[in-house]
Amino acid sequence: MDAIPEPASWALMIIGMGFVGGVMRRRKAQMQPVRVRT
Repeated sequence: MDAIPEPASWALMIIGMGFVGGVMRRRKAQMQPVRVRT
């Protein structure tokens, strides 16, 4: 049992994290500020 993942596993993890980060960034950009009137 190896403690270090294979290069393909590293690539999949990095691609997955990049995809999730891109989706989060896109959702944050689409959110419009809501003004609350008091």
